[in-house]
Amino acid sequence: MTEQGTSRGSVIAERLNRLWDARQPEGRPYTLREVADAVNAEAGYNLVSSQYLSVLRRGERTEPSFSILAALARFFGVGVEYFSADEGTARHSEAELRLLQALRDNGVRHLALCAADLSADDLAIVIGIIQKFRLAAGLPEDPSQPGE
Repeated sequence: MTEQGTSRGSVIAERLNRLWDARQPEGRPYTLREVADAVNAEAGYNLVSSQYLSVLRRGERTEPSFSILAALARFFGVGVEYFSADEGTARHSEAELRLLQALRDNGVRHLALCAADLSADDLAIVIGIIQKFRLAAGLPEDPSQPGE
């Protein structure tokens, strides 16, 4: 559950909060204003306000228009079906987003490219070393799981 919370258990609110909690490349969460401004700029008109996004995140509105869901999906880089898909499909989309966010980092991208041609045995050794560093840094051993 996020800081915003969901008062009514809305699937849309829960999934929107999970997307919202994903970090920007700078490592901080998006603000309501940033998302509203970006969605409105892409739409070319005022489609959504930061106040409306807030009530969506709290679960006080549970049936936004398709155009708002589609705009939010584009902003966060998921398909619009993310908001209505089964939990397994939604989690898969979130894992894909975490991977894309990780690959934005030059060091992570370089590490992945260096590991690409290693044998399965050598790759297992490298993964083991990285997992030890993750644990020492207080991160979850399995990076496919959200760590916050």
